[in-house]
Amino acid sequence: MTARRLLCAAALWLGLFAFAPAARAGVVAGKLELPTELGPAPLLGRAFVPRLANPLAPTPGLDPVPHLVVVLVPADGAVAPKPTTITWELRGESFARPLVAARLGDTLEIRNGGRGAPRFVAHGQPQLLPKKPLNPSDRLAVTPTQAGLLDLIDQATPHLRGRALILPAGYYAYPDANRRFEFPDVPAGDYTLRVFYAPRNLAAADATPTAAGWIDRPDDKLTVGAKRTDLTLKLPPALPVKP
Repeated sequence: MTARRLLCAAALWLGLFAFAPAARAGVVAGKLELPTELGPAPLLGRAFVPRLANPLAPTPGLDPVPHLVVVLVPADGAVAPKPTTITWELRGESFARPLVAARLGDTLEIRNGGRGAPRFVAHGQPQLLPKKPLNPSDRLAVTPTQAGLLDLIDQATPHLRGRALILPAGYYAYPDANRRFEFPDVPAGDYTLRVFYAPRNLAAADATPTAAGWIDRPDDKLTVGAKRTDLTLKLPPALPVKP
C-alpha cells in the first residue's frame, strides 16, 4: 500500500511539473537622464565665410536622443527573436531616424519618400549595396552580413547620411522625445542593459566615420521576470563612448 501511494505521489508530481506554465515575459522600461551641458549641434563641413551667432535666437543645443539606442543583451543561450524587416524611411535629404537598429538576419529596407535618387554606399562594405540610384517611391532591401555599425553615405549628396546598428542578438528600444524607453515583451532571464550612441557622421565621404559606440558607463545587470522593471539611466557628461 505504501509503494502504491509513493507511486501515485510521484505521478502527480510529474504531472504538475509537465503542465507548469512557462516563465512569463516581463516589461523593462525606464528613462535616460542626460547631462545638462552638451553644447551646440555639430555642423557638417564649413561655409565660405565663418558662421555667426543669431542675435535674435539662441543657437540650438545638441539633441542626442535620435542618435541613441537602448539595448538589452541576453545571457548566453537565450532564444533569439525571429528575423523581421526593419523599415528605414528616407524623407527628402535626410532619414526620418538618423540611427536605426536591427539584428543579424533582419532585412533592412530603405524606402525613398523623397524626390531625389540617392546612390548609397556602405563605408567599408562596398559590395553590400547595389551600385544604382534609389529612385523616388522605390525600396532598397539589404540583409547585413556582419554585426557592428553600418554607415551609409549618398555618393551624389555627401550630407545625406544614415547609421544602422546591427546587433548579433538582443532587444533594442528607441527613447522618445521625453527620453523614455520600453521593452514590452522580454523573455524571462538575465540581461545586460547598455546604451549605444552614434552621433552624426561628420567625416569626409571616404574617411573613417565619426566615432560611435557603447556609452562609457557601468552596465546595468538585471533579471527579467513577470514583473515590470523600471530604471533611470544616468548618462555621463559629453556622452563618451568606449573604444
